[in-house]
Amino acid sequence: MELWNASNAFESLLRQKSRARWLKEGDYNTGYFHKIINFRRAFNAIPGIFIDGVWLQQPNIVKNAAANFFHNRFTEHNYSRPSLDGILFNSISHGQRERLTAPFSDQEIKEAVWSCGGDKCLRPNGLNFNFIKEFWDVLNPEFRRFVDEFYAHGSFPRGNNASFVALIPKMNHPQSLNDYRPISLI
Repeated sequence: MELWNASNAFESLLRQKSRARWLKEGDYNTGYFHKIINFRRAFNAIPGIFIDGVWLQQPNIVKNAAANFFHNRFTEHNYSRPSLDGILFNSISHGQRERLTAPFSDQEIKEAVWSCGGDKCLRPNGLNFNFIKEFWDVLNPEFRRFVDEFYAHGSFPRGNNASFVALIPKMNHPQSLNDYRPISLI
């Protein structure tokens, strides 16, 4: 446990140092700032890709090919599921059914927020969970309203569960779509 705590403290220190360096050196319109942006842009760019043995560089063709490739990769082509006719399953009681569909309690909402890592990632509004936890008394009514809205309508407002798909190279100098791993950035 002590090793785990020391590791987390060290990672937190490194994150703080990197943010301090960025604030010191990267927040100005300097050569350093532009070099960092250009390096990331070049590193993340896909200059071209082999599709059916042909090297293609046109962005629209590459985008469409990537979308089709991963759509086909993650689509179930032979849709067959086993039938469970005639099998009796245990069922839940009426009281259990009521508890499953009951509105969320304030304690459940707070436990869900507290279970999230405090400084892992920023929310869409630019705030991390440490901020939310620190100002919980002020933000709690907004969370309550959001959760009640979800309970009433069964869906999130458009864009709240949106994500971006990023292609992470599996190797240096990827040449085909098989050389990338898609991840979802939520």
